[in-house]
Amino acid sequence: MAVGTLTVHDEAGDAAQPFDRPTAICVDQWGNVFVANCGADGNHSVVKVSFSGTCSLHAGGKQGYRNHAQGHLARFDTPMGVCCDARGNVFVRMPRATDCGNHCIRKTSLDGSVCTVARRGAE
Repeated sequence: MAVGTLTVHDEAGDAAQPFDRPTAICVDQWGNVFVANCGADGNHSVVKVSFSGTCSLHAGGKQGYRNHAQGHLARFDTPMGVCCDARGNVFVRMPRATDCGNHCIRKTSLDGSVCTVARRGAE
């Protein structure tokens, strides 16, 4: 993959917000790179950089908390960590969720669905 300026594209293929304060990366078994992007400009997202170098919004994109949503409809608040498992799931760690200030871990599945898998306190 070449190093340079990357532009993230949304699901419609339109240019979306660029990287702003990427905090963590992980690589899945297929060579895709996932980047936790927690910028101050509202880029509360996970960006996927494919093995071929194509960037796309994997999940999130706006600050907030929305559980059981698909891809860009999910809301993250300051994603600070990502990791991938052997099944293709991507786990996202956030130090807080905006609705009540709790730490949580969210999972994005291969089908694009996002759900909370661990959280301190009640939802």
